[in-house]
Amino acid sequence: MIESSQKANSGNLSGNPLVSVAIAFYNQEDFVAETLESIISQDYKPVEIVCSDDASHDKTPEILREYSGRYDFIRAFTNEKNLGITGNFNKALENCSGDLIALTGGDDLMMPGKISSQVEFLKQNPEVSICCTNAEVFDSDSGEVLGLHNHPQSNPYISGDGSQLIKGNALLSSSMMFKRALMPEGGFNARIPIASDWLFMVEIALAGEIGYIDKALTKYRRHQGNVTRKIDTTLEEEFETLRVIEEKYPDQKEAARRGKAHALVRVALQLERDGQYRAAAKKMKEAIREGIPKDLYSILFSIDPRVVATGRKLKNIITGKSSHWSQQ
Repeated sequence: MIESSQKANSGNLSGNPLVSVAIAFYNQEDFVAETLESIISQDYKPVEIVCSDDASHDKTPEILREYSGRYDFIRAFTNEKNLGITGNFNKALENCSGDLIALTGGDDLMMPGKISSQVEFLKQNPEVSICCTNAEVFDSDSGEVLGLHNHPQSNPYISGDGSQLIKGNALLSSSMMFKRALMPEGGFNARIPIASDWLFMVEIALAGEIGYIDKALTKYRRHQGNVTRKIDTTLEEEFETLRVIEEKYPDQKEAARRGKAHALVRVALQLERDGQYRAAAKKMKEAIREGIPKDLYSILFSIDPRVVATGRKLKNIITGKSSHWSQQ
């Protein structure tokens, strides 16, 4: 757990601090080389790349061994048994030694200048404990760019006070860089077996402020295997995350309540997209009781989500805008 005495400017960032890039892999033989090459080609040094393979059944371990044999700054570890994404990321974090740590998924990519831009941002803003960037979302099969992860209307970014992140994770974990000295004890919380990145980001953000670079410096790969597509599991773990926050940070109880309200809205939206309109309306009513703004949108949605859905489609047609990539 982060001690209250710790400050966001913990750690020496003079000169060129060592950056550890922690990557969790599992059955990603088609993506390993591209992911690693995007980091190797970065214009910043010194960097160490720490890879943890979660007992993959494909050629992922073999490719990692090849790369670690070729580059002395790449270290690869293979779990004897599958630990799951939370445990696997913790294995990578245990072996990181940098003052700063960047995370990326085993199928995501860094764009040129990502590491150097974030290091410079953290140097210039010592109050910031965690820094994220915007990301280009692309379809893995076609290479087509689907849009940006953060968009002013559909998914605005968060910066400033760390408690803002409790209302929901609008930032991409694969884009983050943070100060290792402020990492919560134990890393990712084992109570959240899959979607543990939100709690992890919240705990670091509460030690200082959230920094954000509004530039696409990360490429997020969209494909059928994405963990984020498992909506039911992810939403249940969001509620568990909020319970953990209330337990560990009593002063954030009100923020956690707002977070629950926003999570209920996300449940309602997913139910609406699945055509479960009655259940969607019920969830929106719950969200209103928990404290989301009682405005025309939420009231209409709580009565009949189809009215809002139709209005949204008409607006997109008139304005020529498409829905956010996550809703496609």
